[in-house]
Amino acid sequence: MAVDIAHDGLSAATKLDATAYDVVVLDRDLPGIHGDTLCQMITAR
Repeated sequence: MAVDIAHDGLSAATKLDATAYDVVVLDRDLPGIHGDTLCQMITAR
C-alpha cells in the first residue's frame, strides 16, 4: 500500500492529475482549492 499526502487543494489537484487513485480521503476545508471543488473534479472524471 502506498499513501500520498497533500496539504492543500492545489497539491491535491496536481497529484490527482498524475495518479489514478483507488481511494481518496478528502478534507473538505483544504486551503487553495476547496475540498468540495476537488470532489467535483474527481467525480467528473
